[in-house]
Amino acid sequence: MRIKKKYVLLESNLIDSLNEFNEQEKRLLFVLNKEYGIANIKTFDVWVAAAFLIELFDIPYDLAYEMSTTYFYNGHKLFGKGTP
Repeated sequence: MRIKKKYVLLESNLIDSLNEFNEQEKRLLFVLNKEYGIANIKTFDVWVAAAFLIELFDIPYDLAYEMSTTYFYNGHKLFGKGTP
C-alpha cells in the first residue's frame, strides 16, 4: 500500500496491516528481516536465526523457532508491498 502525504511517500508492508501477530512478534520478524533480508532466503538457516533471536532478546526457544520458521516460509509475503 502506498500513501502519499505532503511530499513524503510512505510504504506499508503487509505485516503492518495484519493483526495476527502481537507487537513482540512483529518486532522479532522485523529484526530478522533487517538482519537477513529477503534476498538471502536461500542461505537462511532457521536454527541460526532462532539462536540469534535468543541471544539478542533472551526469549524462549519455542517462540524463537516459531518466528524464524514463520520468516523462512512467509517472509517474502509479509514484507512485500500490498494490502491483505
